[in-house]
Amino acid sequence: PPDAAAVLKCVHSRGGMGHLLWRPGDAWPPPPLAAATDDEWVVQDYVDGAPLSCFAVVRGGAVAAFVAYACELPVTDNGGGGGLAGFASVRATVDAPDALAAASAVVAAAVASGWLDADAAPFCFGLDFIRDAASGALFVLECNPRQTNGAALLAADARAAAAALDVLRDAATDAAPSSP
Repeated sequence: PPDAAAVLKCVHSRGGMGHLLWRPGDAWPPPPLAAATDDEWVVQDYVDGAPLSCFAVVRGGAVAAFVAYACELPVTDNGGGGGLAGFASVRATVDAPDALAAASAVVAAAVASGWLDADAAPFCFGLDFIRDAASGALFVLECNPRQTNGAALLAADARAAAAALDVLRDAATDAAPSSP
């Protein structure tokens, strides 16, 4: 077992489903994990803090539209250990310049490494974080290289929504067949 509190996440989970909060003294392995036969699990250090997520639209090797949002994961008992259960159902947009900086750093690193061509077609991704309650530091938990629920929150920020629409309009124009 881990030396300190940990979050165990089913590799193919979404929105907090399949997450377990394990604390020293709890049964090891936790009953839900012991019963799982086909799932792979990731163990992450537990950080006491508030969840934060972001959604970014990328064009030209840079973040073109961005929204950050706070989420709430209910904590429940999972039979022998605490559990992070349910879907992150409460979401509210927040100003989080450090989350934008993190998303921009991910894109810049992907371009610098050659993994991402700056001229690639527009795409989107999301990042999930925990903001440490004691220090305020933002810790990246995972990257979702796909559209996430955060896309629905772009409309809450007029500038982000306009930027996303510009990217979509440009992508549609680029994909349209040219006239003979």
